[in-house]
Amino acid sequence: ETYILGFFFILYGTRIRVSLCHFIRPEMKFASLEDLRQQIAKDTLQAGMMGPSFVTRMKEQERLL
Repeated sequence: ETYILGFFFILYGTRIRVSLCHFIRPEMKFASLEDLRQQIAKDTLQAGMMGPSFVTRMKEQERLL
């Protein structure tokens, strides 16, 4: 499953191509749903620090065209 930071549109049923830019962590198993939620929050924060969001990059590309 892929989460695109800053992208708030529904893409179910749409084919998209996803490329790995940064590897955050290997697959993990969690003892509880709360542990999973906490890890998702950490992963999202870390991913957000890796660069501009997809939407920001798309807006920048549109300005260049």
